[in-house]
Amino acid sequence: MLSILRNYKKQIAATLFPRYFYTLDMLNHNALFVRWAKAHANSPYFSDRNVLYEYLNSNLLMNGPIDYLEFGVFQGKSLFKWAELNTDTSSRFFGFDSFHGLVEDFANEWFVYRKGHFTTHGRIPETSDRRVTFVPGLFQESLRLFLSEYQPQRQLVINIDCDLHSSTLYVLATLDHLLTLNDGAIVIFDEFSNPLHEFQAFHQYIDAFRNDYGIIGASGEYYSNVAVRIKRDGNNA
Repeated sequence: MLSILRNYKKQIAATLFPRYFYTLDMLNHNALFVRWAKAHANSPYFSDRNVLYEYLNSNLLMNGPIDYLEFGVFQGKSLFKWAELNTDTSSRFFGFDSFHGLVEDFANEWFVYRKGHFTTHGRIPETSDRRVTFVPGLFQESLRLFLSEYQPQRQLVINIDCDLHSSTLYVLATLDHLLTLNDGAIVIFDEFSNPLHEFQAFHQYIDAFRNDYGIIGASGEYYSNVAVRIKRDGNNA
């Protein structure tokens, strides 16, 4: 009975003071992120994400054939950068986006991007590179349909630029059967330093699916971009 009353009071307080509870949640998860960052302080660090991309493509992938899936394309800058770096003619690049912006507000300690931000008003980026395919629509509507016909043929590289916790968690959970194939997929996060979104979703996915990971490298301001390799946790098999 006491626990029910306690939860009831918390729900009332959260309704009356939503910003206060959001701030507390942010501070709590930020402490977890700081602890994580300290534990991985010796990981390779690069000046910006393009240098990280170059390192991954040249030193790990050896400019070999890849299947590159990006979630959160917007105007296509990072996807086109990968297509520029990886020159293997058999590589494939898939860009997933609704092209109508965020489906909900996205906030951190300093600002809030409102629903609809990052919209291109439905306009899909243009390219002459025939290796590039865009998959328009919400991830929850397009990804399973894509996977029903997709056959993995190459080293898998996933770029998570979803921003939102809900989108990140959905993509990781839906792709789980592919992320640990062979030597494991390379997964890149673009907003990893936001503790309530990509960071939290990633660790929830790792825990829920009993997986493990190793950090490959990071870049940007305080681990904003992080690349990991996903693998099954043998201790949990």
